[in-house]
Amino acid sequence: MSNIKSFKFFIKTNQERFLFVIIVILIAMISFRAGEVREKEKKSAELKVILNNQVERNPEEKKAIALGKAIQRKGLTEVVASKTEIIGNNEEQCQFVGSKNSDKYHVMSCRWAEQIKPENRVCFQSVEEAEKMGYQPASCNK
Repeated sequence: MSNIKSFKFFIKTNQERFLFVIIVILIAMISFRAGEVREKEKKSAELKVILNNQVERNPEEKKAIALGKAIQRKGLTEVVASKTEIIGNNEEQCQFVGSKNSDKYHVMSCRWAEQIKPENRVCFQSVEEAEKMGYQPASCNK
């Protein structure tokens, strides 16, 4: 009987320590579980991106999507048809060239202009036209 009384006395005198230990253990368990849930969400989000990137598109769709994104990014509302006509038909008349994925324009002799993929090229006949479309001069133009 004295063992039980001494055990109860021990518990009563150290109950704050026991409570502290229990709280620490509970916080550790909750944190661990939250980490597991977050990792599962992260993996499932990565899977969704991979699946969306596997959609096959023809070159015309890719060109339209790239041009649409460039116009959206620059906040332009002009008609896309005029620019696609310049891209497709009048490349020999281009004095300056830019990329749909950039905000810089280059002179045709610039080494960076030569590296722009044909499907991403936007041609300009003047500096004013390029700047009107939101492009800025590249370092090779200075």
